[in-house]
Amino acid sequence: SRHLLILTAYGMIFFGDHSFGPHGYNSLFYFAFLPTAFILFSVKKEKAWINFYLTLLLALILAGPLYTYRLLPPGDWALHIQDKVHLLNLLSAFMLCSLYSGFVTINNYRRNLKLSIASTALQTTLDNATDAIWSLNKNYELTTVNKSFQQLVKQFYGANHVPLGVNILNYLHNPQQPPVLEHMYAQVLEGAQIHEEVELSGEVYEVSAAPIRSHDNQVLGATFTARSISQIRQALSDLDESQRIMKQITGTINDVFFLYDITEKRYLFISPNCKEIMGVPDDYFYNGGSYTTDFVHPQDKAIMYEANRLVDRGEAYDRDYRIFVAGEERWVNEKSFPIKNERGETIRNSGTLTDITEKKRSAQKLKETQDNLTQITKTINEVVFLYDSLAKQYLFISANCIDLLGVPDSFFYAGSDFTRQYVLEEDHARLYQAYNDLSTGSEYSIEYRASINGKTRWLKEASFAIRDEAGKLIKICGIVSDITEAKLMAESLLRSQQSMEEAQALAQVGSWEMLFYEQEPVWSKETYKVFGIDPN
Repeated sequence: SRHLLILTAYGMIFFGDHSFGPHGYNSLFYFAFLPTAFILFSVKKEKAWINFYLTLLLALILAGPLYTYRLLPPGDWALHIQDKVHLLNLLSAFMLCSLYSGFVTINNYRRNLKLSIASTALQTTLDNATDAIWSLNKNYELTTVNKSFQQLVKQFYGANHVPLGVNILNYLHNPQQPPVLEHMYAQVLEGAQIHEEVELSGEVYEVSAAPIRSHDNQVLGATFTARSISQIRQALSDLDESQRIMKQITGTINDVFFLYDITEKRYLFISPNCKEIMGVPDDYFYNGGSYTTDFVHPQDKAIMYEANRLVDRGEAYDRDYRIFVAGEERWVNEKSFPIKNERGETIRNSGTLTDITEKKRSAQKLKETQDNLTQITKTINEVVFLYDSLAKQYLFISANCIDLLGVPDSFFYAGSDFTRQYVLEEDHARLYQAYNDLSTGSEYSIEYRASINGKTRWLKEASFAIRDEAGKLIKICGIVSDITEAKLMAESLLRSQQSMEEAQALAQVGSWEMLFYEQEPVWSKETYKVFGIDPN
């Protein structure tokens, strides 16, 4: 536009000083009109074309006399130089007005285009909002609405669509509903700001309203937003109920449950029994206390710092560590499980904490007992074992089992079945029956055969039950000894006795012996026959 203006001014000066003839005036006309036409042709809007048509009409009216001068004979069309100057000034003024009109038209078009784009973007944003949004002028006429507002008025007033510009008091009226919004309209248009909860059609809405003011603080209208909070209230009620139930559950068990927000670095929940188990109330954790720093045993702090790093990496952990509760050292077990969002990011950490002090003490006592049994079994020729009938695993078996049973203690600790693999099959039934009898309260002592190092050996197993306070079987303690030599000796003695009895029967001679400790005589079968006495 600046270049066209400079070019036009140059044409005015050149033709005004050197050529006042018809061609000069025609050239001046084109220099005055064509820039305006060029500018207006670049703006294809209805109002811009109207300006162009008016400019063209004025240009034709002013250009007419110029063409008339061109038709006159030479000498007659020459005007007085003063008249030419007046005409030149008139055309210059017309040209400048035309240029200014074009500039104003372009600026208005650009401004209106920007306003249109901004208005469309704003309306799209409003329609995507879940809150109902609408605004009024001082005449109660709607100036802005969004889709959520249309849904609200359909539910509350039964109107399918509310056009802009209507009086909201006349258009939206439901005699069956209290005029809660109508009262708010009047208050806000008087300059008040409102933030209230109102009930509409059985639902609770949170309504916020504020006046729209001019630059001189005059109220021009009001804007309103409404959001349904019925579901939020129900969710909060359900959350309170869930927390109440959770507290009841955690109050009846010995474990501490917790939920930790990793992003905000704060506890969302911890069961109140943390006071009894961990020695501090739940407020300690909610207020940001560092339990690891304050109460964990110095030698175990590194364990928990590493556990915290596992949580940040989204990994679970299971750790035993020591704490101080009222000055007493106690053992706890803490298990943690990460909670991830839909993008796989760890956002929370849930876990449990259990007091395992008695378990640790029992394990220590058991270890001491096992050490003592190990020392004892080194001096005897029998296998001693302790079996956990609940966990189905051996808690202890003496190391000399490799010598008597042919398998190391690791065989039993691994859960392998000695009976199935090494006991002769014809003795399985009697041995399993003894196990069943023990579970019902009958202790057993049984002899059976096993294949040990490729040879059949006789074993004798005697076991007794260990029960809890309720009488439930929890452990089995037993002794296994090798009685192969005794069995062979007994069989040899039995064969000798059978041979003697056969000889006595042949010679009809009886024999007897006196058992001094029992103070009882023992007669042979033939002796009973000699005296004619029934052996029974």
